[in-house]
Amino acid sequence: MTTLKICGMTDPMLLREAAQLSIDYFGFVFAPGSRRKVTPEQFARFDLSHVRGSVAVFVRPTLEEIAAAHAANRIDLIQLHGGEERGFIEAVKERFSLPVIRGVPGNREGLQSLKGEVPFYDILLVDTAGKKGFGGQGIPFDWSLIPFFRELLRPYGIPLWVAGGITPENVDRLLEAYEPDGIDVSSGVEIDGKKNLSLIQKLVKRVKG
Repeated sequence: MTTLKICGMTDPMLLREAAQLSIDYFGFVFAPGSRRKVTPEQFARFDLSHVRGSVAVFVRPTLEEIAAAHAANRIDLIQLHGGEERGFIEAVKERFSLPVIRGVPGNREGLQSLKGEVPFYDILLVDTAGKKGFGGQGIPFDWSLIPFFRELLRPYGIPLWVAGGITPENVDRLLEAYEPDGIDVSSGVEIDGKKNLSLIQKLVKRVKG
């Protein structure tokens, strides 16, 4: 069964409703400049008691910034989405003893950056590249590259997750053609920049049946 993560949660009330669905992880964004950013103080107000897993998402953070979020509420995975170097990711794993999701851009440059590398992360998340890095574009990358990312991970048994422009309308094609281990959806379940429960329910039905 494909792992499903809904990212960019900002509304505690909506989280309580969505937590009743078959969603594996909810993501909380701490990256500066994101319209979905939450502060540690806001994160502390979310009730995670019925949430299967929570993911704290950072872009080029300091260890202290991660620690502030970690102290505020329950974190099950840490997602590093700013091209963080190996040494920093290893320091995060050592300090917080949590699995790390590493984000990379879904293009040939991202693919090339992984070649010859022994993974030092627990999950690889491939997302759409943009002018200012990657992620947050709301459009899919070239999904025909997915098998090449998968092949690089195969010897190590590292799960491959896919993000970027996934919606209830196109998720069937993604799952049938490429069978990613997980999908990560944010803008694809939003209306006017706000998470929409009906769209979330529709996505869950498509992914989880």
